[in-house]
Amino acid sequence: PISDKLDRFFWLWDGAASHQDMDELRHALKIGRDNRRKKPRRAPYPSNSTVETWRQDLETELEAGWSGHGQTNHLLKTLACYGRVFLGLSGDELFTHTLETAPQLSGYRQYCRHQHEIERKVKAWCKAVEGYYWPLGDEPTRDTSIDLPPQPSVNQQRADDARDRIAQAVDTLKQLGTLPHKIRDLVQQLTETAHCSLKTLYKHLSLWHPDHIPTVEETGVTARSESDPTLSEPAEWPQLVETPPFLDPPEPLSDGVLHTQERSMKCKAVFSSQQNPLERGVRGERPARFPQSLKPESVSHDDQYCPLALPSSSAPSEEWERYRNQEALRRCLFRLKWGHPQLSQFIAEQFEGRRFYQLTSDEVTLLVYRLQIRLMEGLSEQ
Repeated sequence: PISDKLDRFFWLWDGAASHQDMDELRHALKIGRDNRRKKPRRAPYPSNSTVETWRQDLETELEAGWSGHGQTNHLLKTLACYGRVFLGLSGDELFTHTLETAPQLSGYRQYCRHQHEIERKVKAWCKAVEGYYWPLGDEPTRDTSIDLPPQPSVNQQRADDARDRIAQAVDTLKQLGTLPHKIRDLVQQLTETAHCSLKTLYKHLSLWHPDHIPTVEETGVTARSESDPTLSEPAEWPQLVETPPFLDPPEPLSDGVLHTQERSMKCKAVFSSQQNPLERGVRGERPARFPQSLKPESVSHDDQYCPLALPSSSAPSEEWERYRNQEALRRCLFRLKWGHPQLSQFIAEQFEGRRFYQLTSDEVTLLVYRLQIRLMEGLSEQ
């Protein structure tokens, strides 16, 4: 940075050389060459280099000896390990070598606080070392392998993930009642829902193809067609909170509708006391589920709708709850004329991009409620 002229650089170089002590420089160069010649060469194999490094570390520790209190156990272990591995000693020979060498190490008299029990300490460490280490070059005397559970390969993990996605897609279509009857439509729906290729789908025919699904005799399940969406029940429909059984309401003293009489009012009554009132909404005298399902008679005029089969009268309340929820969802989809793509898009918009099988039981109840609102909005627009 002083100058960019070459003659200036040569002038500075000559000035530095004139002030150099050549005798001291030659002496330093000689020391460097000697140190390089004395430096041990690395072994050609990494394993030998590791063993040699371990040996040098043990020898360095033994040469340093005790430098403070609290080092007795470590040094006795190092001394016994060196005798066992690199000297090939065992039994009484290892014990005698360790017991005789320990007092000769530097700092033993000054810092070792176990001199009164050194024989017991040496015996314990020799026994422990002999059971753990073996002489260098011999066969191992203990099992050095680690038992790890077998890890599935990457291909197996991908196959398992694909099976789970296909099975989940089939369950979702069954619960929604949109499982196609035709194989071509079924394949298209499953590839879109499970996000897999046709090749992957046909590798797992037993999960979705009607001709490859295990029969009733093989599974031992009550006879019910899995390919019929109107008769299928979800494997795990969200469980709602069980309500107490309805209590019989008290009997009224008299039948009829009670209206305020015209003479008791300052204006004319809207309804006469003889008129029948308009049909009222569902009241809250009885504990009822929310959201309330659509009335069956509201779609009973449409012959194309096929309701689910009613559970038996002796069925538990959980089964009736599943039936009511599934029937409410299917009726909403039927009235809206929606298929699986429209429902998936609606769920993604309402529940932050998730899918039906990712919803909790409370969220499924909320889904039915929002579908009924959408249905009522559509009816009001008409």
